[in-house]
Amino acid sequence: MRVNEYGVIFRFSVGYDISAETELSLVFTKPDGTVMPAKVTPDVSVGVTPVVTTLGTFAANEYVNYTFVSGDIDQAGVWTAQLTYDEGATIRLISDKAQFTVDD
Repeated sequence: MRVNEYGVIFRFSVGYDISAETELSLVFTKPDGTVMPAKVTPDVSVGVTPVVTTLGTFAANEYVNYTFVSGDIDQAGVWTAQLTYDEGATIRLISDKAQFTVDD
């Protein structure tokens, strides 16, 4: 991915079933440490079918999809992403952080 690209689908695997979600919040941290405003349901959606990529398989109901929009990717460098999953008022899970690199 490169600075100023958009329309690119970001898939993020959490490794546990998130199909009963009531709200998802995906937070991206930019290379300079600033946080992009959180992307929430319905912009972030649970992937309901398995997806096979060169990086491996994303298991159904264990990953989210977010499509970057114009203005999201404005810095080159190492970004992080972290998902918060809420299931009603009884369960909140926070994923590990994932890293990805954006080129100029």
